[in-house]
Amino acid sequence: MAFAQLLELIGDAPGLKVLEATTHSDGLTAALAEHVGRCGGELTVAAYPGEHTPPPAAEHVRFSALQHFRAPFKAAARDYEIIILNDILHLHAFREKLLRHAYQGLENSALLIVIQSGETLPREEVEALIEKCEYRAVNTIDGLLEGAYVTVAKKLHMWGNGM
Repeated sequence: MAFAQLLELIGDAPGLKVLEATTHSDGLTAALAEHVGRCGGELTVAAYPGEHTPPPAAEHVRFSALQHFRAPFKAAARDYEIIILNDILHLHAFREKLLRHAYQGLENSALLIVIQSGETLPREEVEALIEKCEYRAVNTIDGLLEGAYVTVAKKLHMWGNGM
C-alpha cells in the first residue's frame, strides 16, 4: 500500500478522530477512511476547491465542502487527535490563522501533519510557520509519500498556546 508508512505514523488508537483538510480527496482519503474505520474512529474531510473523488460512503466518514481558500474548516476545540493539511497550506489565504485554528481543534499531545506536493512551498518556510504557531517537535520527513514531503508537529499541553 502506497500510504502504509503514513498510516503507521498515524497509529491505530481506538476511537481515533482525524480531520483531513485537502484540495484533492483521493487515494490517501480512501486509505485514511479505511484505516480510521478499522480503529472504530471517525474521519472528517474538509474539501477545499479542487479535484475530489468522493470518499467511501461510510458511517464514520463526514465530508464538507468549503467554497474558498479564506475559510477555516469546522473543528471544535480539542476535537481531533490528528489534523492533516494535505496540499492546502500554500493555497490558503491565511496560513498562520489556518495553523492556529488547527491548533485549537487538536487535543493536547495531538499530531499535526502537513503534506505539500513537490516544492509548492519551501519546507523551511513550512517548518518556521508551524513553529511560530507554537507547535513542538517539528520534523520534515522525505520519502514517505511520492512527490511530496511530510512535516509533522505536536501540540503539547502547557507549552506555548497550550497553556
